[in-house]
Amino acid sequence: MLRRKRLSDNFINKFVDLIAGKVSPEQIDKFIIETDKLLQDFYFTETSESNLLRIIQNQFDLSFFISDLLSYPHHHEIVISVSVHSNYLTDILVRNPEYFYWVVNPEILKFKPDEKYFNDIVRKSTDIFKSFESKVNALKNIKKKEILRIGLRDFYRYDDLAAVTSELSQLAKAITSKLFLLCYKEILNKYKIDKTNRKYCVVALGKLGAEELNYSSDIDLICFYDKNSVINKKHQYSEIITETIKLFIETSTKITSNGYLYRIDFRLRPDGRNSPLANSLSEYIRYYESRSEDWEKQMLIKTGFLCGSKSLYKKFFEFKDKIVFSSAVVNSPFAQIKKLKQSLELRAADEDNIKLSSGGIRDIEFSVQALQIINGKKYPQVRSASTLDAIIALNKHKIITDKETLFLINTYKLYRRIEHYLQLMNDRQTHTIPESGELPEKIAYYFGNKNSEEFKSELNKIRKEVAKFYKSVIQSEDDQIRKLVIKYKDDLRAKNNYQFLRTGKALLGTKQFDGRTTESFEKISKQLDQYLSASSDPDLVLENFAKIMKTVPLPKIWYDEFADEKFFKLFLTMCEYSQKAVNKFFEDNFIKDDLLSRTCFNELNNETFPMISLPQLHFRTSIQLLNKNINFQKAVSSISDYHLLKIQNIIKEEKLYERVGNDYLIAGLGSFGSSEMNFSSDVDLIFVVRNVTKQSNAQKIFQNLLNRLKTEIKGTEIDCRLRPEGKSSYLVWDIEQYKKYLTHRARVWELQALTKCRFVEGDKELFDELIQSLIKRVENTDNKLLKEEIIRMQMKLIASEETGFNIKRSKGGLTDLDFINSYLLLNNISSLSKLIGQSVFIKLGSLNTVINEKDAKTIKENYSFLKMIELNIQNIFDLRTAKLPIDKLQLKKLSLQLEFENEEDFIRHFNKITLSNIQLFKKYIGEK
Repeated sequence: MLRRKRLSDNFINKFVDLIAGKVSPEQIDKFIIETDKLLQDFYFTETSESNLLRIIQNQFDLSFFISDLLSYPHHHEIVISVSVHSNYLTDILVRNPEYFYWVVNPEILKFKPDEKYFNDIVRKSTDIFKSFESKVNALKNIKKKEILRIGLRDFYRYDDLAAVTSELSQLAKAITSKLFLLCYKEILNKYKIDKTNRKYCVVALGKLGAEELNYSSDIDLICFYDKNSVINKKHQYSEIITETIKLFIETSTKITSNGYLYRIDFRLRPDGRNSPLANSLSEYIRYYESRSEDWEKQMLIKTGFLCGSKSLYKKFFEFKDKIVFSSAVVNSPFAQIKKLKQSLELRAADEDNIKLSSGGIRDIEFSVQALQIINGKKYPQVRSASTLDAIIALNKHKIITDKETLFLINTYKLYRRIEHYLQLMNDRQTHTIPESGELPEKIAYYFGNKNSEEFKSELNKIRKEVAKFYKSVIQSEDDQIRKLVIKYKDDLRAKNNYQFLRTGKALLGTKQFDGRTTESFEKISKQLDQYLSASSDPDLVLENFAKIMKTVPLPKIWYDEFADEKFFKLFLTMCEYSQKAVNKFFEDNFIKDDLLSRTCFNELNNETFPMISLPQLHFRTSIQLLNKNINFQKAVSSISDYHLLKIQNIIKEEKLYERVGNDYLIAGLGSFGSSEMNFSSDVDLIFVVRNVTKQSNAQKIFQNLLNRLKTEIKGTEIDCRLRPEGKSSYLVWDIEQYKKYLTHRARVWELQALTKCRFVEGDKELFDELIQSLIKRVENTDNKLLKEEIIRMQMKLIASEETGFNIKRSKGGLTDLDFINSYLLLNNISSLSKLIGQSVFIKLGSLNTVINEKDAKTIKENYSFLKMIELNIQNIFDLRTAKLPIDKLQLKKLSLQLEFENEEDFIRHFNKITLSNIQLFKKYIGEK
């Protein structure tokens, strides 16, 4: 057991050693006996015993002190009370033993001071000194002395809670207002300024503003001035005030041998810590009108004058009442307060936090403030900064019942007294009751409980009732929504992105959004939170959302559009599942309008292609693919058709028929030729002319055309690398030379490439002539050679492969199916020649004429599945290549987008498809 009902032998031995020869043995015995009697009324512990010994040791005259305690039992009781209840007050008596005889004087202990009393003692105590340091030291002595008196009156319940907090607040106001004035004069003297016609005002917020200060509260302040101007032709007034505040903060918070004054905090000023420490009143008013958040307006309920110009404060106070209570309520204060409270509870974490945990002080204060905001316009009396006064006013206007009023007042007083006890113990700003040890037992005993378990049990019952009242006021919409869990990988970055989306607050800390924009965001925040909680990658969603909003001129317009839940869900899905679409936002400004106006969902066809850029096409394709407006076949054919139309229009503008006549051919190869272009595909062209030797400028004309195509279709690589002899040959080939090349030198892979040859522009007869030459060459090619060359190419691709599965090039991938398709076409060229120049899907649909129907169907289905994977990888991750992800999160996203239950199901099906492809390749072409 921690409690001691009698002095320990250790204490007695030390006490006797200390006091021997200074008082009689009879007095020593009497002191021990009388002390043991007093201990029956206190929860006296080893720490208490140590405090008692320290107080005795530091007395100036031990003989007089012990005699005094024995002569005046109430003096003896006060010493024990301080030893038990407060290490902080013990320290004051240890450092300043002379305060003991001042505070035990009944006239002092029972005196009820007022504001004038505190101002007078501050003035008198500082006026006798000349130096700044001496005056500051005097203020510290006043604080310690008065805290000792207030604390003892509090222990003995001479004052109710309102009186205690009022005295603590009046003391703090008297000291801090004097200190600010001293600092102001110091700065004026530094710059040799005798006087100035400028005015400033320091306003107290929070507990000091409401005169509800604790023993160890931070003091929240803001400061503003009438206007900025140059003083003595040298210094800006803003500079003078800023230096004053800095000196004020430093002086008040600096710990010396005589302690410190108060922890000062100016972070609640408009735009927070990254803004100037003070600004003009007009700037502050502009901020609160346009950019402040709801919690900042709520904070202004607890506002009080500290020092400076009262006329400036009056203007601010009138404005404050207008913006807090008289403005039209756009967002429900209940929703805003609920959100703020949830944030505080997450920070508190500890259930024993009497202030922030559910059912604690904040629940009472937030409930009261919500009712104040709602009813303050109609009933000015409820606007009180004091929580207790506001509760009474709310009851007076029948907003809360008599029963609720009595419960709230009693509970609020209990909570605040517990808070006071905790803070008086060690002069620490704490609100948490320790789980175990002597402190919870002392609190329990002080408040009349048998032990800490009983105390906490009773407290939990009260908390539940407070939480119930809070819930009835705030009207929580959905407990499930309240408990949303969002699993971020980088909490800080996610928090910063979320903060930016709400307020426009970036790295520099300045809010860019006005209040209406923030209000619009709040309306969509519930859906955003729900999406994030279910998202597999909430960090990326916020990152992309914030990235896009940083580029739009008016985020409010977007937030208002996002009130359309279906549209907002699509946008968030895009942020998570289409990095391609997100990145396109920054390539073309029209894309923002495309999405906002929903024109990005217009049908992709030859009518719309001429009006949009390539980034717009990619964006529209990716967003429609994501939203399931189109399938992958429509996506790849649209990209191919767009390029075909663009190329044809440019060719027509070049008027080649006037410069080289009609005997020319432009054809497309590769994925462009077979209408299966993906987001990263190149366009491969060949240029063919009849009698090229008669066209002296043909090479130059077609080179210029190629250059223009590359310039005007940015984002797609356009080349002629698949022409005979490749890069090292002429750009334009004569048809006769091309046919000779096909007949005598073309390799199998070049024959395969020409199976994807597509007529683009020029003389169709030239195209047919080229294809006939291909057919003739293929008919004279040994089937065995075809297979051997294709197998050799496959092995070469596999050998050059890097780690991971490449959807296109790896064994069992798209290229294997492409090889099967081209082989079957070449091997059956006579009957399938009509398929040359057709889309890959038409070719795949015709395979059943040359192989069994089951295999033909399997090849088509497998090709479609892999092509769909390729396109989704490019869309989701904005990658040029299509490697199967090895990252677990990426694989999960791909699986979900392909509508699989999980990654395991996807991989199982994927492996089945690739194995099937390997077997088909072996069946129709063979293996090495």
